[in-house]
Order: sequence, then C-alpha cells, then structure tokens
Amino acid sequence: MVLSSCIARFCAAAPLLGLLAASCKAAPVLDSVVSLNKSISTPHGKVVGSVADNVVRYTVPYAQPPVGDLRWKAASAIGPWNNVDGTQLPQACTQYDVSNTNIIGSEDCLFMNVYAPADAAATAALPVMVWLHGGSFLQGSPSDLDEGARSLASQQRVVVVTVQYRLGIFGFLGYYGYAGNQGLTDVIQALTFVKSDLKAYGADPSQVTLAGQSSGAEMVKTLLVTDAADSLFSRAILQSAPLDYPDQSYATAAELSKYIYKSLNCPDRRVWPCIRQQSVEKMMAVQSDVQQLASVGQWASRSDFAFAEPFRIIIDGRIVTKDFRKVVASGQPLNVPSRPVISSTVKDEGCNGVQKVLSQPLPASFWPTNAPGIVASFFTNRAGDILASGKYDPSNIPDDADAFRNEFIQLTTDFTWVCPTQQTALNSTAASGYRGNVYLAEFDVGISKHAEGENDYCAGGVGHEDDIKLLFRKDVSTSVQGAVSSDVQARWGSFIRTGNPNRAAASLGLVNWPPVAASAGDLNVLVLGADASTGKSAVKKSQRDDICKIGSGLYSPR
Repeated sequence: MVLSSCIARFCAAAPLLGLLAASCKAAPVLDSVVSLNKSISTPHGKVVGSVADNVVRYTVPYAQPPVGDLRWKAASAIGPWNNVDGTQLPQACTQYDVSNTNIIGSEDCLFMNVYAPADAAATAALPVMVWLHGGSFLQGSPSDLDEGARSLASQQRVVVVTVQYRLGIFGFLGYYGYAGNQGLTDVIQALTFVKSDLKAYGADPSQVTLAGQSSGAEMVKTLLVTDAADSLFSRAILQSAPLDYPDQSYATAAELSKYIYKSLNCPDRRVWPCIRQQSVEKMMAVQSDVQQLASVGQWASRSDFAFAEPFRIIIDGRIVTKDFRKVVASGQPLNVPSRPVISSTVKDEGCNGVQKVLSQPLPASFWPTNAPGIVASFFTNRAGDILASGKYDPSNIPDDADAFRNEFIQLTTDFTWVCPTQQTALNSTAASGYRGNVYLAEFDVGISKHAEGENDYCAGGVGHEDDIKLLFRKDVSTSVQGAVSSDVQARWGSFIRTGNPNRAAASLGLVNWPPVAASAGDLNVLVLGADASTGKSAVKKSQRDDICKIGSGLYSPR
C-alpha cells in the first residue's frame, strides 16, 4: 500500500466514512402507533400533521422549490398555501446513495419536519431545537431520525425541527455573479420561517437553539459569525464539528467552479442559463469528477481546500463575510457574545474513516515510510511538529500488531476535532469576557450507526456519528447507553430551555458541569459515560493538554 493510494481511497470514500452524519435514505419512516391527525392554522395557511407517541409531526415547505429559474439561486420565501398535507416525510435532497452509484432524492426538497407535543396549544411557547444533519455537504437527510425526534420532543417538552437543505453541486456552487452557499441560504430561510411561523405550532420563536452534527455543525459555526443569522437563534450546539477544516475562499470556489463550467461547455457570458439547462444526471456526474480529482490532490495547493468536502461553505463576501477561524484566532468575539454554546466531540472520531481507508491491520513498521506524507496531507502546517513530538510513534507500542492504525485514529481525532474544538472554546470564552456560557463535552459511550459486522474494527469504540442516536434515544440496547442517553437528553433539553445545561442536573443526580473557564485554563470537559460500568458522567479539567500544545497557527499553544 502506498501513500497516494491511501489518500485517494480516503477522499473517494469520504462521504461514506465517519465524516458524515445521517443516512442518505429518505424513505418514509413508519410511525409506531398512529392514532389520529391534527390540523392547525399557521401564518401560511392550514397544515395537517400526523400524531404518534403523543407527538405531532408536521412536514412543511419552508421555501419555494429551487427548480427551473430558481435552480442555484438563494432560497426564496414561500407564499401562502390553502392546505398542506404534512403527514408524509419528504424526499431527501438530490444526492448519491450510500453506494455512491445511484442518484436518489429530488431538487424539490426544501422541507422541514416540525415535532411538537400533541397537547401543545398555539400558546404553549415551547423552546425550539433546529437540527442540521451532517454528510460532508454531499449526503444526508434527517428523516431517519423521525422516531428519535419524537422522543426528544416528548421527553424534554420542546419543539424539534429537522431541516433539509441543498447538497453538493446543487448547494454550494458559486461564482460569475452568484455567491454560492445555496445550502446555507436554505438554512437561513428555514430559521426565518421558524421565527415567522412556529408560534402557531406551540413554539416560542425567540428561544431557538441551532444544533448540528459534523458538516451540519460546520454550518452552525459559520452562522455564529454571519450577520444575517444574528437574530434567528439564541443558542448553539455543535456536535463533532471538524473545526480544523477552513471555510472556502471565494478564489478557491471560483477555481473549482471554472472547472465545472468548462466540463459542461458553458461559456463565461452564459454560465447560469447553460447550467440551469443541465440534467440532474449530468450535474451529479460532474460532482463525481470533482470528488475524484479532489482525492488525488487537484486543488491541494490551496490551503483552504478540504479534499473530503470539496463542496462546502464559501466566504463569498455577501452572505458569509467573516472567516470563523480568523475571528477565533484573532481573539475577536463571535457575533453575539452572550449566545451560549455547547461543543462536543466523541472519543474515537477518526476510527470510521481510518477503517475505510486502511482495512487491514498495519504494524509499527509501516509508520516511518508512510506517516510523513500522510500526516502532511492532512495537517500541512503542523506535520513537522506532530511527527517530531514523538507522541504518535507506533514503536512505543511494539506489541500492538495494529499500531499504525491505532495511532493514526488518535492523531486524526486530536487534530481534526479535539484540539481545534477546545481552542475555539478557550478563545471565544476569553473574547466574550469570560461570560461563562461556553461548554465542552466528550462522548465516551456511543451507539454505532453501523450494522453488526459492518465495521468490526471500530466495535467497542465511539466513532464519528455515534453520538447522534444517544441524543435522539434511538436503538438503545444497554443500561449504560440508556443512562448516557438520559443524561444527554436532560442536559441538552435544559440548555434548549434556558441556555444552561445544569438546571435539571441536581434533581436528576447528575454531576454539575461548569463552563469553560479560560481565565484559569480549566476546560471543564463533561465526559459522558466516564464510568463504563454505569454510564455516569464526570468532569475533567483538561483534555489532551500536551497534545493540543503541538504546532502553530490558529490552534497554537495556550
């Protein structure tokens, strides 16, 4: 196995690795017990939802369908409707299935699923959680969380909203007079719809928590410094955001877009009329070409290009005017410093990805020849320091027949997720004047998204995406998982209601979780499932401290 092969396999498989969240399937999820439908009147018109498990789900359009002349345009507000049948889950946005061969979904996909306790009146004023699925901006749909969203809404008595947004080449293609970021405008329009309409569903639109996992969390992070979203949410939750990934500059997006236009033989002066005439199949084929070229380093010279996510958020100068990383690194506060934030990671973030790339055990002897190139391809500015530190030398564990993979899992976990997440928390805490409203968590227990036998190498670990089912209490099979799921739901629910994850802690016998205290250097990381036998959580003051001091740049030594 050689370096180029490893990297190419990683990039090509990125949408299937653990770098994604949420299944790309959008098939209807059967309600466990459907007893009746419920109709309500909203500012846009009447809508009928389906009731199951004491929760009503309304599936409603929040923007005009982005088809025809609206293809690749920013999301547009939807007009009034007479009656909407909101009892069926929507098709996913256009994407490849998990095999990366079959196109599924629809361009007419800008829907949200609203889950509210069935007995909630229009005057209930329940707080809201808006959930953004992950999927490397290429795949995903929230519909497979239907049962879990009902659970969260019922158990915590909140309104849960899951949002679909445009993906891949349909959601993040710009240049030549267009800003791109179509998928991000979808989310902004969804939040605008929540603010204007959700009161009729029993919600309080002034209490919105914006939450996401993986690339969904990346969108949350960008909206924390986006002026257009300042009044649209009051709290934020970022689960497993790969904060080492930069947003894409306009120049990089332009270079990528030029390749796409030329591939389609679209002339400069008629790019968009030409693009809009292209079939879904043609556009998805070009998307595949871009992914393949990214995997072999086509745009590797650009430091802001993330090859696992070639289509992503663009600093376009119109909607997105600030680079989140630069804001954090320069010590500036986020747009709304008073806005509470939870950021979490999982114990073995890199496991699923490494298993897909390196499917067989690799001994320590594989390290000296291959590690320098692989580490440099991922962490260009810090590769020398990382390798020189000796912290990841597999020769330190000579009896481990799989030393290379095990060390590389820890390395990618540390530098893609853990260290940038904690440094961001420290910097934003300091920049906000130590308000005490930033919280850090680590999942040491999870529920695997993989079928039994599908990913045996990571069995027993807690990989990327393994936190999602705990929040939504789905497929809980052990008492430990049940304890952690209850803990997460209680804390996240308290945060959604009040901005403080501890309001319900004492009454439930949960450990108090202090915020990050950057002035004292304490991270106060909540370790969910710290006790492997009971699932009880604990708080630790530091997290990989010696590791996160390696290197320079945004995540430099404290």
